[in-house]
Order: sequence, then structure tokens, then C-alpha cells
Amino acid sequence: MTVTKPCFVSTPQVAQIHRPLCPLSTAQTKLILTIFATACLCWLLIIVSVETISYPSNMAKTISVLSLSQNRMAARSIHDHIQPHGFVISGVLESDPFSAKDLALALKVLEPRPQAVVVGRGYSEEEADQVRRVFVEYAHDVGITGTVIKISDEVFERVGKEDIPSWVLEQLQKHLRGD
Repeated sequence: MTVTKPCFVSTPQVAQIHRPLCPLSTAQTKLILTIFATACLCWLLIIVSVETISYPSNMAKTISVLSLSQNRMAARSIHDHIQPHGFVISGVLESDPFSAKDLALALKVLEPRPQAVVVGRGYSEEEADQVRRVFVEYAHDVGITGTVIKISDEVFERVGKEDIPSWVLEQLQKHLRGD
């Protein structure tokens, strides 16, 4: 019976196979892993809903609103006024000419889901009626209640340009919070 001894070949190619892939010390590796873990934790915190972080459980959550407007400055003004009251303009849809398909898509992709649409003066009552029909279908599909608010020429003349944001806030509170 012959016993053979294991043969170890020491060539540069074999020696390279056994080298670590990354020539870092243990301390350097631990530092990199710590940084990676911290980055992952930060990423997870960003994913957590801003509402959960911003509002204690005893406060109302933010209600998302889609603005259908041809005037971004007016939408920004409304957003700045309603935000301290728990409402945000989560998107502005500039649709000229009005497109029901674009509106339906915007409602479905925004997060958090809009519970209201504010229709600007640049859209007719017929277009506002189309918005209402699209919104009713959307609300039914996703299981929410909500409202469509139309800023008509009559409202604009009655309350004035400066008070439109306050009027929109009143309408949102009336229809969505029961105030």
C-alpha cells in the first residue's frame, strides 16, 4: 500500500487565489460595515412616511391635495397657506387642454393619495364636471372619500385674489374634516 503525501503547489497563480479580495485590515473592514449599516438605517428612515415622523399619533395626518392649475404661483400660495393646517398640495397638474386621462394618472401615482382636487380658474365648469367624474371613479377604486373644489370666477370676485387660499382652506376643512 502506498501512501501519497498531499502536494502543495506554490506558484504565483495559486498564491493569488488565497489572497483576500480586498487588502483591508479588520479595523478598516469594521469601519466600512458600520458606515454601510448606518447608511441603510438612514435610507429606511427616509422611506418611513413623513407623516409618521412629523405628527404625533394624537394629531391629524396630512391630507394630500392635487392642484389642477395653469398658475403654479397660485398653487404655491394655496399650499403655503393650507400646509400649517394639515393639508399639502402634493402635485400640480398643468393640463392645457384638460385631459381626463392625465388627471386619472396623476391621482393614481401621487403618494399619499390625494383626497381632494382644487380646480383653478383657468378651467371651465364643464371641465370641472369632468374632474368630478374622474375623482369619483378614483375615490371608489382606492376606497377613499374626498372632494373637488372649483375656484370659479364668482368666488374669485367675491373673496378676492388674496383670500383665495383662505377660501380653499375653508372648503377643505368643511368637506374633509367636518369643521
